[in-house]
Amino acid sequence: MNSREPSLLACCLAELVGTAILIFLGCGSVHAAVTTGALQGSWQVAIIWGSAVILAAYAVGPISGAHINPAISLSLALWNGFPRRRR
Repeated sequence: MNSREPSLLACCLAELVGTAILIFLGCGSVHAAVTTGALQGSWQVAIIWGSAVILAAYAVGPISGAHINPAISLSLALWNGFPRRRR
């Protein structure tokens, strides 16, 4: 196992990929449900959003911590949630 800490660029790219997965699948599920008229309730969309969060977290979690939401990353950076060398 590699014990090296990922670079800042790798963390930023991982967060970009994680956010793209979340938005693509989450907003895509809303779009598909509304366009096809298949919205019988919100559980279909909620299941896809939840699956998108899980997929994004598993995909990028080991690299960047899977904040997924840029607001979380910014708030952690402002309130000392990151190691000094990642700022």
